[in-house]
Amino acid sequence: ARGPGTQALLADAATKHWTDVSADGLTSCGLFGTPDDVSRKIEEFEAAGARNIILSFGFGGMPELMVRRSMKQFAAEVAPAFTSDTPIARASSR
Repeated sequence: ARGPGTQALLADAATKHWTDVSADGLTSCGLFGTPDDVSRKIEEFEAAGARNIILSFGFGGMPELMVRRSMKQFAAEVAPAFTSDTPIARASSR
């Protein structure tokens, strides 16, 4: 299901201020979960109008091994579904 915060966060970005975004709204825009969860969330960002995504794999003192594992898993299981042919390709096309 589509997270309630994604559309709201991306809608009318020119007039939105970060203090208007709730913690729940911001969390709903995070890319967390299985590779399929992350792929679906990227598709949700595309549907909401996003054309670029900035990724950060390490948070608040996470062990380097865990960060590297997440990066490798993203590169192997999520990124190949998204090509340079379009700003964000649909994961369902893999």
